[in-house]
Amino acid sequence: MRKLLVAVAALMVASSPVLAKVKRKAAPPSPPPMSQNEASWRLMQESVPLFLPTVVSAAYLSTHNDDAKPNAKPKKR
Repeated sequence: MRKLLVAVAALMVASSPVLAKVKRKAAPPSPPPMSQNEASWRLMQESVPLFLPTVVSAAYLSTHNDDAKPNAKPKKR
């Protein structure tokens, strides 16, 4: 029984460096650097949806403002 315990203890000591070795994940590859022209173009493309609704709403309000005028003629239907 004693020989078995010594053999198990020796096996545990021998296998501990293998278990203690930490596997590190490789860092994901970084994207290539962006040129300034490409960055400006991307910024312009991404800002269009933010700018467009404000322009469209101003045009909509200016064309559909007939009901607010005091001398407005009723629309024919």
